[in-house]
This record gives sequence, C-alpha cells and structure tokens, in this order.
Amino acid sequence: MRKVLAFTYAIVLASLASCGPRPVDGLPFVDATGIARSVLAENPEGATNLDAGRPSVRYLMDGAISSKAGLDLAIVVDTDASFVISIFSAANDRESLATWTFDFSVSGFREYRMPLAPGITFQAMELSIQDGTFAEIRKLAIKPSFIGFDAKGAEGVPVLSKGIIPRYEEASLPVELRLPSPEIADWYLSVRVGTRSKVTIGARQSFAADLIADRPLSLAAEALGGGPITITAPSGIARVALVPGSVAPVSDLHAILAIPAGRSPYALYRWDLLPDTLVFDFIDYDTQDLYLKRLAFFAEKPDFKGRLAPDSRIASLHAWNAHDYPPWTLAAFFELARTTLFPLNQQERELQDLLVRFGILERGADGSLREGRGGIISISRESASWLRRSFMDHEASHALFFQDSAYRELTTRLWKSQGAESRWFWLTHLGWRTYDTRDEYLVINELQAYLVQQSTEEARAYYRDNVTPRLEAAYPDLKERFEASQGLVLDRIDADARMLDDYLRASWNLRAGSFGRVRAVP
Repeated sequence: MRKVLAFTYAIVLASLASCGPRPVDGLPFVDATGIARSVLAENPEGATNLDAGRPSVRYLMDGAISSKAGLDLAIVVDTDASFVISIFSAANDRESLATWTFDFSVSGFREYRMPLAPGITFQAMELSIQDGTFAEIRKLAIKPSFIGFDAKGAEGVPVLSKGIIPRYEEASLPVELRLPSPEIADWYLSVRVGTRSKVTIGARQSFAADLIADRPLSLAAEALGGGPITITAPSGIARVALVPGSVAPVSDLHAILAIPAGRSPYALYRWDLLPDTLVFDFIDYDTQDLYLKRLAFFAEKPDFKGRLAPDSRIASLHAWNAHDYPPWTLAAFFELARTTLFPLNQQERELQDLLVRFGILERGADGSLREGRGGIISISRESASWLRRSFMDHEASHALFFQDSAYRELTTRLWKSQGAESRWFWLTHLGWRTYDTRDEYLVINELQAYLVQQSTEEARAYYRDNVTPRLEAAYPDLKERFEASQGLVLDRIDADARMLDDYLRASWNLRAGSFGRVRAVP
C-alpha cells in the first residue's frame, strides 16, 4: 500500500511541476549587477532553439527587470533569419513595451544590442524568427550602452547594435558599416581598423585617413555635418562606436578645423590620440585673452613669469594667438591666485572649474589645487584657415611634449647637441618671439614645436625665406652673422625636423605638419 501511495504522490508532483514556467537549461540571464538569474519558459525543453516548427519563444524573467539610463538589452544568438525581440511588462501581456528587428545576418554567433529606455520595467521577452530557418540563443544580459560594431566583444563574438548595417566581402571583418545619424551634437565617432588601411568616413561631410590598428580615430559627430554615416575600409573594420561626448567630444584635430563656428565663446573638445588634452576653439582673440592672457604672461613671458599680472599691466601687451599649458603650470597659476586672493576674472574662474572637472587639476580637501593629468591647447576662429591649421599643429606638439616622455627626451638630446651657431640662432629666434629664453624647458619645448609645425619638406624654406629675413630686419647689426651661419643652421634644422618626424610616424601615426590624421574630401 505504501508503494502505491508513494507512486501516486510522485505522479502528482510531476504533474504539478509541469504546470507553469520552469527554468531553461543552459540559458543564463545576467542582470546589470552581474548576477546570473534564471530564465523561465512554459515549455523549457529546446527553448533555446527556434526553427520552422517553433518560430518563437516567450521567456519569463526571474523577477522584474528595471532599467536606468545607459543600459542595453544584449542577446547572444546564431541565426540566419530576421530576428525579432519584444519585451513585455508581464508574462501574459500582448502589447509590447518595445520591439526590435535585426534583419541582417553575420555568420556564427553574435551579440545584438538594444537600448533600454530609462525607467522601463519588464518581466517577459519574446524572440522570433522571420524569413529564415533557425536561431540558437546562448545568453541574455543587461549591459552598459553601446552603439556601434565590435568584431570581438566581451563574449568573444561580434557585437552589433540596432541600426548598424555591416557589409562583408571575403574577409572576416566588414569592409563597410552604415550607422544611423547621431542623436546629440556632442557625440563622437570612434573607428578602429584590423590592420593598416585607408578609411573613408562620410555623411554630409566626408573625411579620409590612413589608420593603423593600434591608433583608433575619433571624429566629433558635428564635423560630419549630420545624417547617416558610412564607413569604408578595404582591409576591414574592427570596431566602431558612437559615444556621448559629455560636453567635450573626442576628436581628430583636423576634423575640429572643419566644424562650422557656433555662437558660444568657445567650442571644447578632447584630442583623440591624447584624450586628457582639452582643446579650446575660441570665437575670437579677445575672448581667448579673457581666459588665457594672464596665464600666458605667468607661464612664458620675460619679466612676468611666475607672477600674476593685473589687467592694467598687460592690457596693452600681446599674449599669443594660440596657447598651450601643462597641468603643473596651470596648478601653479591657480594655486597662487587662491593663496594670494588674487582677483581672477569670471572667465578664468570658469576655466579653473573646467580643469578640475576634466582632471587636469585636482582639488584637495583644503581647497588647494595641484596638477592632474593632460594639458590644454587653444586656437581661435579669428585666425585665417591656414593659420588655424598651423597653430593647431604647433600647439598639439606641445601637448605631446607634455605627455610623452620619449618625445621630450629626443627633443632634449637634439637641443643638447646643437652647435654654437644653431644654439645662438634658436635663442635669438625665440627671444624675438618674446619667450623667456632663460627657461631651458621652455626653449626645448618651443624648439620641437617650431620644427614640426610644418612638413619636413617645408621646414628649410620656412626658416630661410620667412624667419631669417624677419630676424635680420629686427636685428640689423646681426645680419652678417645670420648670413654666415645660415647654411649650417638650415642643415641642422632639416636634420632635426626629420628626426622628430620619424618619431611621430613610428610612435603616433602622425607626421610633421599634420597632427591631425584626417583630410576633408568632397
């Protein structure tokens, strides 16, 4: 009798267990905290595989899933079909909260990404195939937002967000990607190639570049002028992402030059190769002076260096048409102003706040300011277009000098090995430009900047036909010495410029006279 009762009880339990949703074996759902939760289904056997006999499946989450800003729903799947994903508030809802369709395929498993609206809560998900024969679902997850394509994401498979359309040829990497128009002006586009490749990036404005695998390119989205984006690279595209810029989008420097002027006092960017570098593009020289003139005198001008000059002392004096400052100089300037209660203007106080926000300055618990990382450079819209490019390249070389110790060491060796006439020429040249030539660090820094602000092919002619005649006019009593030493000086300029250019090409995929990597194309 006991055996009969036990058998009957087992049948009842099995019957009860077959009612309602049960866990799907081998299908984890990883929530935003990284915890793996169960995925349930009314008929869990084979619920990870769709085909003609079972073209759709509804999953139930083990508890409601609430989303916040900056999160995606991610699904790892292999399919040859148009793949449709819908989410629902509750298990039996028929009206979805959101539906996404991926109507292109990539051979093998891939990870589809769908942006979740902030505040959305769902507990059910339906997956279905159309115009295809199968789908195998491997994993579900909530992940940080990603818009773009990644040939090998965290799951070891390609990642494709909604709206991205790849085109493949023979290779494993796509040779073309099409992206939707960025939603916000301060977004930027990041592109990485698999191997060295010519790349074209086009929307209303197009750019071309020659990229290497370990130096991705970024463009401020506003440089592209709006509209859908097409990227082509014959050797294959490894990764593309559209990223919110958070006030200062990351961008190639020459792409910044192509952006139309706005109405704000300045536009703010970060250099894609050294993103701790803030790039200011001021509306005009007067506005630039409000932010940086006093700093220029504090940092580099003879008889003013290390002192905070009142407006009355510098009002009639010229600072620079473009600027560059490392974090230690910025920290010294603002900390001296703080400890001496020097009255900075509104724009300088705004600059200080920006520097703290981006980590170029760090504020102590007592309010003190110390150096952080990176640096700043600036140009102005008031400069002619050819000057804007020259200034941008010149100032960018300073940002590189601040942050690349090997580049500093190379330039220092070049300065230390200068002959007497070359050293005299440079000190005279930089003194004429009103740099404090008693500061050897400043001299070495300006040496490299004036050598690489133009191409190596142009360097000799620039100093022979432009700089030297101006120096002779400024110092007529030195004319004979300029003439006598010219051949030796120009030979050394040519050799030094080429050495710096070799380093830029090998280490940064840059070259003298081109600290941006893109060129605008029709």
